[in-house]
Amino acid sequence: SITNVLDSYGLLLKNQPVTTKAITSGILATVGDAIAQIRSSKAQQVPVPSQSSAVIDNQPDAVDADVNAANDFEYNAKRGLAFLVFGALYTGAFQHYWFQFMSNHLIGWGAGLHLWGSAISSGDAVGDVLLVDQM
Repeated sequence: SITNVLDSYGLLLKNQPVTTKAITSGILATVGDAIAQIRSSKAQQVPVPSQSSAVIDNQPDAVDADVNAANDFEYNAKRGLAFLVFGALYTGAFQHYWFQFMSNHLIGWGAGLHLWGSAISSGDAVGDVLLVDQM
């Protein structure tokens, strides 16, 4: 069931956080890029019908273009591999350590400079940490 899958994933995150995050991020980045490649290919194949052809033949060109896009589509594996590596190394692994660094160093530093209250040090102000990360 979905609960078992989520429980197993949570256990993996607890026991092997970097590996789990790297694999998850790599897969999500690759799948996202594949979807983008497919959609981009379809968008390039669909011609803009002129007013006369749209009226005369009720836009069969758009339907034909969808079929042609499916037939002409070539997955760019080199690009997909680049997204896999980026997702795994940067989004999954590097950011794991980056957020740990921020939690361990910036939170106390910011409280010491009175940039935010001590509530953030106790974990009550997660939104403030996210805001600082985006700066």
